[in-house]
Amino acid sequence: MFFDAHKDSRVEKEAIGLLRSKQVDGIILSFNEANRDELLKLRDENFPVVQIYRKSSESMISTIAIDNVANGYLVTKYLLDAGHTRIGHITTGDLTQSGYERKLGYLKALTEANIDIDENLIVEGVSSVEAGRECMERLLELKSRPTALFASHDVLAIGAYDAILDRGLSIPGDISVVGHDNIEIAKMIRPRLTTIDTFKYTLGQASVDLLIEEMAVESHQCKELVYPGELVVRDSVRIL
Repeated sequence: MFFDAHKDSRVEKEAIGLLRSKQVDGIILSFNEANRDELLKLRDENFPVVQIYRKSSESMISTIAIDNVANGYLVTKYLLDAGHTRIGHITTGDLTQSGYERKLGYLKALTEANIDIDENLIVEGVSSVEAGRECMERLLELKSRPTALFASHDVLAIGAYDAILDRGLSIPGDISVVGHDNIEIAKMIRPRLTTIDTFKYTLGQASVDLLIEEMAVESHQCKELVYPGELVVRDSVRIL
């Protein structure tokens, strides 16, 4: 059985209850922190459960996670190596764990390169195309606009494309853009978007394998498997 709660904690809680009522043998979930108590309840009942994508704040839950900090660092380092020093960042920030961690990677790379952090270059919004456009418009209003952009999600990068091109600017001629997630449209837009692939199929298979392990033992194993992403270089970055 499969449920998509669309990040709605209420729907997520109802889905967990429905799955339990159907007497499923285990659950793979990407939980909302608002439902932390539900996760702890599953753990306390020794019910087989695997958390995917997000690291749990509780060490007693087995987790399949993306190394978001490393991915944010990888993107920013790539842009730095391409000669960019004024790098904007559109992020979901503290709204999501993934956005927060990717921002940490961005900041780490800049700090290691001895580049002062300019808070004006960091803009936060929800993960949507429209938010990406609005955030990019704010960056374009800066007196000294960025020469490159790291968007914490591809949908934000697509919105940024719209804002950049509407100004008559070119990608990557005027502004280079890198996203994260490698969604299907990333290779279809022009220029094709450079991004981070997180190998969703691999994560899904690993989560199933780990859940089967959990179901075969009497107590939680509390494993944490963290997978790095891979930079997919396409056409949206200019080397200065």
